[in-house]
Amino acid sequence: MLLITSGEVGAGYNYFQHNTMEHKKTHLTHSFGKKDFIGDYYILFNKKSQFHFEAKTDIFAYSIDKYYMMNLLNNNYPVSVLREF
Repeated sequence: MLLITSGEVGAGYNYFQHNTMEHKKTHLTHSFGKKDFIGDYYILFNKKSQFHFEAKTDIFAYSIDKYYMMNLLNNNYPVSVLREF
């Protein structure tokens, strides 16, 4: 999970023109900036991202790995709440 402190990240998807790998294009549909975070859903629900993330400008961000995030949740919330995840 990334907590963005400055800069801008775009999120979108890949598509192919003329059905060939040489014509692979990226279409960015969302922008994330200062005080935004990305990747939380993929950590909590153990899913792979179906989006392509690309830095639009230089970014500075904090990264939280899955192990730290799950320990943080286990220590601060009851087990019954976490079973919903």
